Amino acid sequence: MGHSNGIITAPISIEDVRQTLGDASYDLGTLCLSNNVNRYSFIKPVEEDTPADIQFTNERYINSLIPVKYIAGDSAPLGYIYYYRKPYSWYRLDDFIGYIHNEYPVRGSLADIPDTVDFETGAIARYFYYDTTKRPLLSLLLGANGGLWKARIIWIININGQYRTFAFRSSYYYEHRVGFYPLVYKDLYYLLRNAGNETFEVDAFVVGLPPSHTLFDKDEFMEVPIGVCFTCYPASPVCTPNKTFTLKRPKKRCWLTLDIVDAGNGEERYVPENTPIRFLLTYNDENVFVDGNYLFGTGEKLIEEDSRINESTNYVSGSVEIPDVQFNYQPGWYSPEIGHNADREVYDEGLHTTYLYWDRKVAGDEFKMEVGFNYLDPNYRYDE
Repeated sequence: MGHSNGIITAPISIEDVRQTLGDASYDLGTLCLSNNVNRYSFIKPVEEDTPADIQFTNERYINSLIPVKYIAGDSAPLGYIYYYRKPYSWYRLDDFIGYIHNEYPVRGSLADIPDTVDFETGAIARYFYYDTTKRPLLSLLLGANGGLWKARIIWIININGQYRTFAFRSSYYYEHRVGFYPLVYKDLYYLLRNAGNETFEVDAFVVGLPPSHTLFDKDEFMEVPIGVCFTCYPASPVCTPNKTFTLKRPKKRCWLTLDIVDAGNGEERYVPENTPIRFLLTYNDENVFVDGNYLFGTGEKLIEEDSRINESTNYVSGSVEIPDVQFNYQPGWYSPEIGHNADREVYDEGLHTTYLYWDRKVAGDEFKMEVGFNYLDPNYRYDE
């Protein structure tokens, strides 16, 4: 058969290998050791102390490459190309039977992420695709034994001489969407805002987490504890899994929080299911959180968080409306018991509604509207 479209099949000749690799040599040893050999091909020359033909297996493929590892707390890896264990005992021509010159574990790139990124930039996402071959090459290299894994993007930031490692949320299996949106993470904002630097160098790269990994079930943004080890995605002609860029210091912001909770005990005191409430939070007359008919649930904790740039004089205000309720088998209206940090509380007897107001004021670093409420159920019977 020979070779076609970068694939070598039996019967095989030196000429097939030369043309597939684009190498000028006719020496088998030189071809086996050529830098033109695709190290990621499932079938390729490998070290085995025998002149006889060998069988290519998942285990042999895993042993043919040394993945790039990263340990949290260290600086970023110097490169992301996996080390290839080339043959040195014997050179076998038949090691090229089934060789695929364009077979790679994963395809995708972070290369086009801007060289300078504002902390306030919108979400940046990139896709990494599992190779089109039927062999689960990336899964094997990540230690997932051919099964599922998660992709995550890692940031390393040198902050005052210390390498801090951050993992952003993972996304999908197989067609891996990785990305970051620093603005939504308050802890990262304060860390960088208070560090004193005007810019930070970020080394970003993609890693794969098999189910056995420490962070596999922790699907949130987090600072990674020192010592946690990751397997990096392999760099190749079709994969650039890393990018170094400059991150600007965050602009000063006001962090806004709306926190409404059922403060009852779940027995005689609680919020009846689907109790309608209203809330509004504005920043410089811009509606940030607003709902004119929110159906609050029993035992619910409603939290909304956002932020706005706060580098001059800005103003914030808010309101929450909580109704009286009626209980089955009991006549009349029942008012809530309310705890709050509002500036004013007003009760309208005609509308059977309590109004909480946070009056317009100069915004600081944080502004919170906190409300806890519940109702005493007149139908509840205490144990005697």
